[in-house]
Amino acid sequence: TSVTIPSSVTEIKEGAFSGCENLKSINIPNGVKYIQKETFKSCGLESISIPNSVTAIGNDAFRSCKSLKNLVIPGNVEWIGQCAFCGCTDLRKLVMQNGVQKLYYAAFMWCENLEDIAFPSTMEEIGDSAFSDCDSLRSLTIPQGVKTIREHAFSGCKALENVKFSSSVRCIEEYAFFDCPCLKEVTLPKTIEFMKENSFSFYDLETIRIQKGWSYEWLVKNKKRYSATIAYF
Repeated sequence: TSVTIPSSVTEIKEGAFSGCENLKSINIPNGVKYIQKETFKSCGLESISIPNSVTAIGNDAFRSCKSLKNLVIPGNVEWIGQCAFCGCTDLRKLVMQNGVQKLYYAAFMWCENLEDIAFPSTMEEIGDSAFSDCDSLRSLTIPQGVKTIREHAFSGCKALENVKFSSSVRCIEEYAFFDCPCLKEVTLPKTIEFMKENSFSFYDLETIRIQKGWSYEWLVKNKKRYSATIAYF
């Protein structure tokens, strides 16, 4: 089933299409400014085109849309709400265009087939559990601009092998990369000001590369507790 919403519509009510399992595609007109809470929750959507007029995506807006495969978030969207796309189990590729600033709690949690994420340079914060349990994610580049990676942001990403941090990162909170057993090497820039002993699964790491001048002496002092080799660059 396909639905075309008239161009005169500027607002879609909360939960308007929730549970429409046979809805495969929908045309949201340019003019809609906000996709509200649970608007398309548990729909059968295979594709969605979000117009440039949208400035925010509400909590649970597309939660459990299990047939959605590819997603482009236009740059006029400033933030993505809690669990907005969590449980979209067939989502493979996510592109967030420049302009998107913030992801809230569990925005893309349980997207177990997500393989490719393109972050915008305008993003400042990756929220709590934003990509937790995305089991197919193998490689990750945190772009210049991101300052804070919140708790559990990428925890439980079982296939994650490679993470590249930009020099803008200041804070990696607790459990941000915990339970990522395939992550064997990390390179930490000296710009990081806050990090906890459980930000990573340090016991799984084989190599920790630290930029010279970095102040986290506890990591060096306790290196005998970890199996990882500490190297400097």
